[in-house]
Amino acid sequence: MLTPRYVPDEALQDHLTRVAQRNAEIFTPEGYAIFQAKADRAIAATDKNAVSVALQRAHKAPAMRARILWIRKAGDHFAEGLKTVAPCTSGGCSDCCSQAVIISRAEAEILAAETGAYLERNPAYIARIADAMSRHHRNFDRDTAEKYTAVPCIFLKAGRCSIYEHRPIACRVHFTLDRDNLLCRFIKGQTNRIPGLDIEPIMGNLARVIGTDSNAADHTDIRDWFPKGLNK
Repeated sequence: MLTPRYVPDEALQDHLTRVAQRNAEIFTPEGYAIFQAKADRAIAATDKNAVSVALQRAHKAPAMRARILWIRKAGDHFAEGLKTVAPCTSGGCSDCCSQAVIISRAEAEILAAETGAYLERNPAYIARIADAMSRHHRNFDRDTAEKYTAVPCIFLKAGRCSIYEHRPIACRVHFTLDRDNLLCRFIKGQTNRIPGLDIEPIMGNLARVIGTDSNAADHTDIRDWFPKGLNK
């Protein structure tokens, strides 16, 4: 059983006060200007040609595995710029590993092949791309986000990702542009706004290359694909 990682009750009031102070500081014209400057520095530090080449190869690759691996490369190049301005690389923080991580069947199959982890091929809760107009599909992302809010990833061990080299593409490009993880921590019944860089150039292309195959595009949370973690 994965235990949710909420801010503990005894620290909640102090935490809420600090969150309110941070929001008053950053969600202002001046605050937005600071984050825009950070975003500009991240973009300037990114090898945009390497990202572009990888994305082009992803769309031209004949096999789904190759397409996803090229998107992964693009994501890694994209993240290099973010690492120059984000606090996430200083170590010791894993807050973003305690939320929904929805990945496709195609990406889950690659992760299973690379790690040897048991893959649940028919999870109970799944969004099938063929049923994209159904009520279930429309509610899926919202319901999954609620289900796994503050719940540690099945692959998070002692605060570290146990499959870091093989982690999903979404995890590779997820960073905060704030100065620390204050707004990343989970509060029961409350959602924080976290400043970050638009990751559509990566995740949008991932959706497009996977969307060419209806079976590969079926998706659910990483915990539902891998209920046993690294156990086989």
